[in-house]
Amino acid sequence: MTRPNPADANWKRLSRAARFQAVAHASKTISPKSLGAGVKHVGFGYRLRRPKGKPAAAPRQLKEPVLVALVEQKLSKSAAAKLTAKQRIAESVTVDVEIDGEMQPVAVPIDVNELPPPPQVQALPNSTHVERQSGQTVQLATDGSFAAILTDGSHFYLLSAHHVLKPGATTTQRRISRAHRAYLIEQSRDAPATFGTHVCPARFAPGRANSLDAAVIRLQSDTDATDAAIDAAFWSGLVAEAIDSPEALAEAALTRYTLHGLAARRVRLRFKHVIRDMPIPYQIAGRTVSIPIAEVIVSQSTHRGQISMPGDSGGAVALGSLLLGMHIAGNPVDRHSYAIPTYRLIGQDVFAGLGPLSLVPIQP
Repeated sequence: MTRPNPADANWKRLSRAARFQAVAHASKTISPKSLGAGVKHVGFGYRLRRPKGKPAAAPRQLKEPVLVALVEQKLSKSAAAKLTAKQRIAESVTVDVEIDGEMQPVAVPIDVNELPPPPQVQALPNSTHVERQSGQTVQLATDGSFAAILTDGSHFYLLSAHHVLKPGATTTQRRISRAHRAYLIEQSRDAPATFGTHVCPARFAPGRANSLDAAVIRLQSDTDATDAAIDAAFWSGLVAEAIDSPEALAEAALTRYTLHGLAARRVRLRFKHVIRDMPIPYQIAGRTVSIPIAEVIVSQSTHRGQISMPGDSGGAVALGSLLLGMHIAGNPVDRHSYAIPTYRLIGQDVFAGLGPLSLVPIQP
């Protein structure tokens, strides 16, 4: 008689939120190569299943947290049967999780998925939302969106994507940039009004661990434009709080949420999974450079007519007034959206010259 595996039993004991936390933890500690042949990246989320007999149908999300093994192309059953035991991707992997105050083995299930299509960063070139000043000239740069207002207790900061606030640049060492300015665009104004200076970027460069396509820009004090920027009327969505951990994403991932992009555009999204160290191509100094982003929420538009577009980068991904992440890229063909979760940005020491920043709630 086969004895029951205690790791399997421990998994069944966990609540759904605890299971989601366990798969998130496993994705940090397990390398892609250790899972089997062809695994390129590791992530976490909920199991996806296509209806039987409908290979072209969209996969259905099940309420089962899983470690996600991402491959370029899934093998057919006949091809998978030819693999050796060492080449096959296991159905589960054992990790240690704290249960009742003690570290105990837990069998985390694995779901194999194909890598999403290559994303496209979605800043809009040659517009006037963010400009770079160089000497006495002003060079038109990029247009994007803002996700939230943050504070360090002394100043206000607007959160956006690195490629929006510092277009065409990388950040190997976190240093404050005084050459970039942000502008508030209002139809009632004859010219845009400056409301931000001093860009504080996160680390963002090829080959750099924990790269994040994110930056904040400090708001100037006591200006009409700044007052407008922190007013609820400036925002397409009202953000009252932000998720601070992967398990906080667990329930939100089971419903539909919204990308708030440029000019109050809204795109309804369905969660797929979170990918670690996901490579995204950027235009840096006139050439395409792949930068692995530390953690990315992958979602898909629920309507064919709604897709993320240039200008949406930096926008808020939210469930009602709950901020889940900041949009950085998309793929219009497959309607995918890519965002950095807020638990990697808010309350973390990631921006140049600053300590952890907290969210400033935007309410009516």
